[in-house]
Amino acid sequence: MNRLVPVMTPSGGCKDWKGGGAEETPYTVSWLQGVPQDLAFAAFYQRLLARAPQATIFQTWEWVSCAMKHLVGNRVLYLVCVWETGELAACLPVTWGIERVHGLTVRSIRVLGEGLADYMPLLVAGEDGAIREVLLDALAMGPRSWDVVILSELPEQADERSAIEQWGRGRRLKLHWRPCTRAPILELLGRSGAEVRQHYSKTLRTRLHRSRKKLDAAGAVRFERVLPTSAQTDGVIDQCKSIEDASWKGQQGIGIFSTAERLAFFRAVAKQFAARGWLDIGWLSLGDQVVSYRFGFRYQDVYLDYSLSFHSAYADVSPGRILLDDMVASSADLGLKAVDASHGGIEHGHQLQEWTSLARTHVQLWIMNRTLQGQGLYWLRERVRPGMKWLASRLARRRESGGE
Repeated sequence: MNRLVPVMTPSGGCKDWKGGGAEETPYTVSWLQGVPQDLAFAAFYQRLLARAPQATIFQTWEWVSCAMKHLVGNRVLYLVCVWETGELAACLPVTWGIERVHGLTVRSIRVLGEGLADYMPLLVAGEDGAIREVLLDALAMGPRSWDVVILSELPEQADERSAIEQWGRGRRLKLHWRPCTRAPILELLGRSGAEVRQHYSKTLRTRLHRSRKKLDAAGAVRFERVLPTSAQTDGVIDQCKSIEDASWKGQQGIGIFSTAERLAFFRAVAKQFAARGWLDIGWLSLGDQVVSYRFGFRYQDVYLDYSLSFHSAYADVSPGRILLDDMVASSADLGLKAVDASHGGIEHGHQLQEWTSLARTHVQLWIMNRTLQGQGLYWLRERVRPGMKWLASRLARRRESGGE
């Protein structure tokens, strides 16, 4: 549904913008609830993507349309849209719901697909700061009351962060930033696979040599890289899931196929990506058994190493590292520009960091409203949690030093 939303203009005035982009005004805003039924919306969205150089594969219509169908859960789906002269100038798919955060019951707005989408800059046409400000205003003044907005996997960019902080101060909203991802990137620089391997560090070469020696001793090793067709994706997903189930991720229930909701989503998105030539799978086999996979995407001449699993019985021969080496070398031979880890923990990083020191940092932004719960959440995140971490660290140091 469309809803009339009051939005602050860039000049500081306040005007009611009519949803849907029907009026000849600088910007109009609509909150669309649920999956858009108008087929024309996909075309509007595709044209926005073409005008948004910062857009990622996780913001393509192929990804977003599958997420709208499979990743909403018990929350409410909205598409926050900014229109300019009848064209979509910004769009942010979000969900609204009630949840417990740090012991508080809060009304939250989260980016659709949080936890699965690895990199999500604000999707705006060009680099117009005024459009970004209207999008943030629309997000803050939507049809549902809220205590916190959580925007995950934003780029760490000093100029954008400064502009958002200025926007927050002007609206008297509390902001909290935290780094959430460090994604290593290996630039291939037009080199062949053999040339890339010549530049490996001594430590990496030693690790790979030892792992390959162990793997060769265990049986015949085969590497295969495929771009599946849409008709092949169900079999690909089934094979990946069987390996994930036999891995530590499957045993702990944290793999990308571990829930019915996620499995259905990845079946759907795999078909969409395969139709575009974006689904890029690496297999490592030992004898006649596939023991490891890398489930990735090939987008804009970059290989995105989205997910990995290997059979836990073969953990001692490091099949994941061997398979990543083969994917790196074959990416170079295919003429790709880079291998991008797509994600990676801040403390425990992605394995690609053994290949490169270059990395991209993603941040998570918490916007706390002027409600009792919003202010309490800000106090917990800014004061209580850092204090508890400091105290725990100090106690740990005392124990290590033998103090009481």
